[in-house]
Amino acid sequence: MIIPSKLLIKSINTIVSPHGLTDFIHAKQFRLIEELYRINVISLGSAQILSILHLNPLLHCIFFSSAIIHFRNDMPLITFPYLNKLNSQLAFSTTFMTTMYFLPPEFFAFYMIFIHTPNHYKLSYVYIKNNLYETLFLIVVSGLILGNFDLSQEFLINIFPLVEGLIIAHIIYEETYIFKSCTYFKDISA
Repeated sequence: MIIPSKLLIKSINTIVSPHGLTDFIHAKQFRLIEELYRINVISLGSAQILSILHLNPLLHCIFFSSAIIHFRNDMPLITFPYLNKLNSQLAFSTTFMTTMYFLPPEFFAFYMIFIHTPNHYKLSYVYIKNNLYETLFLIVVSGLILGNFDLSQEFLINIFPLVEGLIIAHIIYEETYIFKSCTYFKDISA
């Protein structure tokens, strides 16, 4: 283990977990709160049902596929013959996620803390700048609260389907509403 697991969990909870709150800021600004809540309820409910039915491998596949789609935004914009920018980024993201599967979890945590989360805020700035103080308040307060949870590995295993459902909801909302409503995202997806 590269870093102690308690420090790793605290870092993820404090820094990474709150970044999904930018969805709320976007939904509020574009009057999509109902849609955001609907996506979260359906995703969390579906994750729980799959878990109850012992279909966790299916949930993991959906989660992994969603992550590939989501992390494409962190991949370089390099084009290849016969591939548009989006497909090139998906190819890089698939390679990245497959590689991460075989590495210690600390590598993925470093990626989430030092690359994905800062990039998420950079991409989100186009709409969070209009509600900067509210965004900062939500992120700091939730980071402080989540960072102070002393989560045991047993507890994490028990809530993992809900965590997967929440992350899948974040990805669905972003892909459905954020990347469709901001011209910056339309330009890089072409």
